[in-house]
Amino acid sequence: MKKENNKLRKSTLVTVVSIIVIVFLLIMGFDEFFLGIAIFVLLISILLNLKFLFQRLLKKDNSTKDNLPSLSRVKEEHYSKTGMSEDEIVFFRKTMAEAKANIVTLNKNMTSTAKLKSIDLRLQTTTAAKAMFKELVNDPQKLHLADQFLYNHLPNITELTNKYLEIDRHELKTKQTYQALKQCAEAIEKASILLIGDYNKFVQDDLDELDVEISIAEKNTSHYQDEYKGE
Repeated sequence: MKKENNKLRKSTLVTVVSIIVIVFLLIMGFDEFFLGIAIFVLLISILLNLKFLFQRLLKKDNSTKDNLPSLSRVKEEHYSKTGMSEDEIVFFRKTMAEAKANIVTLNKNMTSTAKLKSIDLRLQTTTAAKAMFKELVNDPQKLHLADQFLYNHLPNITELTNKYLEIDRHELKTKQTYQALKQCAEAIEKASILLIGDYNKFVQDDLDELDVEISIAEKNTSHYQDEYKGE
């Protein structure tokens, strides 16, 4: 990467120098032969700049893809059926890979101490996080509806649990240490409630649809029962 940057800097320098030389030749009224050479060098340097920039962008794109796990044929077909483009699939998978890493860390942290276990058991924090992840994998087109979960609440609660464990590992605990642990635990509880709220909000449409279907089924059942009694 450093070598490519040096090449790009050298090529840019040649471009700048070429422009200065061309301007100088035009002002001084030099022969067209020298002017043509300067323009030719300028064009070559511009092409080299474009080449280096293109290679950098291509390498960055490939690097992003290489960091992702291999895509199974089943998932590839699933994503394709949703109408997602290749770039959208890469973005979705990258986002979900980051979310999975946070969930794995969160799950590990929440089972590391009795206090965090108690919070997780009572609020079902990790269960909600895993369920949200599953819902997004099943319906990638709803990714935009989970922005608070993905970019705010999940990373925040993961970082809070990391901080809690860091403080809890202090060998010598003072009154201030226990106070900090208490405050951190309270913050984790509040973050858990927000995360669970994300999940409930995300599946609300499905719950509303289920309520409608149940209501229709109950009406139909009642209607058939009335007809049966009439007979």
